[in-house]
Amino acid sequence: MIARADFLKRRKTGIGGSDVAAVLGLSKWKTRYQLWVDKTTDTVEENESEILHFGQVLEQVVADEYARRNHVKVQRRNRSYRHPEHPELIGNIDRYIVGGGILECKTADKFTAHLWGENNSDEIPEYYLVQVQHYMHVTGYHEAALAVLIGGNEFRQYEVSYDKELAEFAAERCVDFWQTFVVPRVAPPATRNDDLAEYYRGRSGATVTATPYVTQLVSELKETKQRVKEEETRADDLVRMIKVFMGENSADTLLDAAGAKLATWKQAKDSVRRSTDWEALAAECGIDSELIRQYTTETIKPGSRPLLVK
Repeated sequence: MIARADFLKRRKTGIGGSDVAAVLGLSKWKTRYQLWVDKTTDTVEENESEILHFGQVLEQVVADEYARRNHVKVQRRNRSYRHPEHPELIGNIDRYIVGGGILECKTADKFTAHLWGENNSDEIPEYYLVQVQHYMHVTGYHEAALAVLIGGNEFRQYEVSYDKELAEFAAERCVDFWQTFVVPRVAPPATRNDDLAEYYRGRSGATVTATPYVTQLVSELKETKQRVKEEETRADDLVRMIKVFMGENSADTLLDAAGAKLATWKQAKDSVRRSTDWEALAAECGIDSELIRQYTTETIKPGSRPLLVK
């Protein structure tokens, strides 16, 4: 099995399956600019989120379940693939289905279940579709399956056939991204506010006179914000009046004259948030508080840089 540190280093040597959606602007996790930063910096980020951690933990569970349901054998391939003509296109598949084919294993929460089609169909989220097409294009396999565990207790599987037109389109875009931005270390255009803040970090302090075009943009921004504020105020008033009507009638569901549901106003369950005072606990247990501090990690979140319109 490839060590995680080595795996993360190898990812910087090309465009992998999980990168394709970002290149195409389909990713909900990463922009093209963020992908460029990841590929052009020497830092190897080993921190992982809870979602990523448990996705990796459950990968074997999903693979075993697919094998059991389909009466096949699946194997972990301890290798990275590279496209024979475009070495910047790389891939690490989750499992190989003995007899030919790729198996990708996913986990999803129940709130995204609507993004997945019926079991045994080919309707999967587009960001996973381009990932699987990329793997088939790089490895040469033309059949793939994707298995997903939704909400921890619902298993679905999908069959994906090689789409030559889509795979070649994605590959062309990935090669272009690599050659145009990564190799010369030229940043792609920043497309989100957080991208812009990172892109221009350290480039501030000066005062500049706006051009007529930018002056018009600021004026339009002020007017738009004012309209939004007025609309939000009106929306708050409407919500309040509807709640008053429902409250006076002791109702949590509002219907129209035909009996169709218009709105609901129901009490959510109380939530409890707990925290631990580790230094107090250490003192209670006779542990030196300095020992607690030695094992405390500090994460620095970059300061925000909001645009304030006067």
